[in-house]
Amino acid sequence: EEEIMNVCDVMLKKADKKKDRQILFSHRHELLEQLSTCNDPALTLHLASLVLFQLVTGSMLQASGKFVPSILAQLKDNLTEEQYTVLSRHQQLVINQLKDKQDENIGELDESAEAVKAVVTGFKKNNDDK
Repeated sequence: EEEIMNVCDVMLKKADKKKDRQILFSHRHELLEQLSTCNDPALTLHLASLVLFQLVTGSMLQASGKFVPSILAQLKDNLTEEQYTVLSRHQQLVINQLKDKQDENIGELDESAEAVKAVVTGFKKNNDDK
């Protein structure tokens, strides 16, 4: 390995697992803080999917909102049916709101957003009751 690095003239650093864990923890904490203060239904779903992805995989993910359906599909196997139903219902409400551009279902969206936040804060990586 040392010879290859000299030949290629490349320097590789050893992985610092402690620093990586600190970065992951800090990122998750920032996402959770943003989620707790978020009032926008679409952003709530986006942040929730990013936090859940990190909790399930142990990897940070930065993705735009258009990838939320793909992220939720990826997470489906790691969520209980009830958790996935809450997330997909909220996703459908957000899509309907964006399509219609009407504020008819604000109360329902607010309730759904609180349910999504509850799913994230109550999520346990090992769902034994699945």
